Amino acid sequence: MRIEYHRTLIADRVRNRALMEALKKIIRKGETVVADIGAGTGLIGLMAARLGAKEVHLYEMAEVVAVADEVLKRNRVRNCHLMPCSSLDMVDPPRVDVVISETLGNYAFEEGMIDTLADARARHLKPGGTIIPQRVRQFVAPVVSDRIDRELRVWSALGEDLGLALDLGVAERMSLNNVYVRAIKPDELLDGGQSAAAWDAVDFTS
Repeated sequence: MRIEYHRTLIADRVRNRALMEALKKIIRKGETVVADIGAGTGLIGLMAARLGAKEVHLYEMAEVVAVADEVLKRNRVRNCHLMPCSSLDMVDPPRVDVVISETLGNYAFEEGMIDTLADARARHLKPGGTIIPQRVRQFVAPVVSDRIDRELRVWSALGEDLGLALDLGVAERMSLNNVYVRAIKPDELLDGGQSAAAWDAVDFTS
């Protein structure tokens, strides 16, 4: 189970507050029905329930669904319905007022968010309902970082460390052309520390 991945999500206070504020604006106590797609540990669905949603339908197909089940039980929420499946596979799903989904990868759409929310809009959402997030934009920016460069070029230093003549250049080239998740300092971003350009942009309301 990728519990460490979910821990990093829970630790993101900016994310948590943004989701909370979005739900506060849209939930009408005792009236609003919510679908949480890609529920993970159940936090977002639990937030919706605590804010007064009439019902919350949580969809999660990964093994973390067992954690979500326990979380909901321990928090004694009776209006949450956990579905151990993909929302895409749900036959005749209940129609809801709000669909919320944070099926975002490190690259925004690597977890199939576009297909998931297109299906949610067509089959799960009531006419005039709300999708959260309504829009997603991902940016690309050039980075210059000596610390990350040293980390990735460990292959070159290995021979010197061991006192051997080694050529691991093929492995180093692969490392330098790989995908990494790293926290970048503002002064490591070029163009004045600003995102260079919008790379992907999707409006889920249209």
